[in-house]
Amino acid sequence: MAFISIGDIFYQWETLGVFDFLLPFLLVFALVFGILTATNILGEHKGVSVIIAFVIGLMSLRYQNFFSVFLSELFPRLGIGMAVLLSILILVGLFIAKEEQRYWYYGLAAVGLVIAIIILSQTGERLGWS
Repeated sequence: MAFISIGDIFYQWETLGVFDFLLPFLLVFALVFGILTATNILGEHKGVSVIIAFVIGLMSLRYQNFFSVFLSELFPRLGIGMAVLLSILILVGLFIAKEEQRYWYYGLAAVGLVIAIIILSQTGERLGWS
């Protein structure tokens, strides 16, 4: 019986274009659809929101090289930043009294903003924007 490792599956997905086309399309589609439904710009017409999100998602793949390179540089750093914030948030929840946590959350928001600036600047530097 042959075993397939997760690395082999990821390699197959990479050769099929899952990371270059499918995942960026799904990300843009989900963001646009979420914004359209949350703002309720088009009223209760979900079908129109789906079509608009689908078209914008496909159009974002037109400049696939820039978009996929940007996402492939951004999201690993974003994952690390979110892990740092989540770790601090868990520690605050465990060791800080409930009535004092509100002030810590303001500090965590500031730390999150600093992390976002660092992530965007490192991504821009890696892409040669600096």
